[in-house]
Formats: sequence, C-alpha cells, structure tokens
Amino acid sequence: MKITSSHCEHCGAEFSAPPWQFQKGRRFCSTKCSGLAHILSPQQLIKKHTGCTTDTGCVLWAGHRDAAGYGIAGRAKAHRLAWIVANGPIPDGLCICHHCDNPPCINPAHLFLGTICDNNVDRMVKDRGTFGERVHTARLTVDQVTEIRKRHAMGAVGPIMLAKEYGVAEATIFKLLSRRSWRRVI
Repeated sequence: MKITSSHCEHCGAEFSAPPWQFQKGRRFCSTKCSGLAHILSPQQLIKKHTGCTTDTGCVLWAGHRDAAGYGIAGRAKAHRLAWIVANGPIPDGLCICHHCDNPPCINPAHLFLGTICDNNVDRMVKDRGTFGERVHTARLTVDQVTEIRKRHAMGAVGPIMLAKEYGVAEATIFKLLSRRSWRRVI
C-alpha cells in the first residue's frame, strides 16, 4: 500500500496516510487537530466580529451581545478579549473599563485597566448608573426627598408620620434621613 505525506492544517506537523484519505479531503493529522481547527484564536475572533467604527472612534462588536450590550465571545466579554489581544493578560483583581462608556466598543484605545472601585467611581463621576428616581422601584422623587428632610430637620413632623403621609415604609424614611439612601440629594 502506498503512503502519502502532508502537513496538518492546524498544527503544521507532517503526517502520513493512504492516498484515498487525501482524496476524501483529509487535512489534519488527528481528530484532535480537526476539532481544534474550528476554534478561533482571540485575534481571529476579534477580526471576525469587528463591526463598524463610529464617529467617536468606537469600534463596535458585531457578534452576540448580552442584555447590557457588552459583546460576548464564547464565555468572555469581547472588550476583555480585545484588551488581551492588544495588551496581554489582565492582572488579577483588575477589570477592563470603558473611557467611552459604550458597552459594545472593543477599541483598545477606549479601554483602561481599573479596579471595581475605579469603575464605580468612573460611573458616578459621569453620572451613569441607577440611583434616585432612575431606580425602577423608587416611590419618591428628588423634590419629595428634599421636602421630607427639610420638614424633619425643622422638627415639624416625625418619621412615622412622614411615612404615612408619603405612602412609604417607615424604613424608607429612616434610611433617607440617615442618608443610607438618596445620598446624592442634599
């Protein structure tokens, strides 16, 4: 039996097989390489799913996105993958933050390393996030919170009466008076 040799399309190793296998389309040295050949490298994933560039310079992920709009590449977030491709591994305890605040953006120039605390401070400084009236369960408005605090400070009315008057739980009034909630309202 005649044996022919070729190079594996995945690992590049030389392998031998009967000619009829090559005629049937054999391109890999083993089933392992055949299976791995379909898995894209991080660079290939970024290249495959790079979408349009916006006028702000954001390079948008054209693949699958999660509910918050972040690109998903397998089990990884696309912006994290873009950071790894451009800058190397992400150090332990750090996350990848966006300067542009655009979740599908994978432009490495728009990304920076930071802690969770850094990311939260960035969110607060840019006035993003869910707080106050933006919380879907909020029962009070900013004006009402200001009024409640003023009335309580003047000693005109107690927390229990305020809770009844505004139709909220007493705990809600106690939390906003002690500034455990509605901290942004003066």
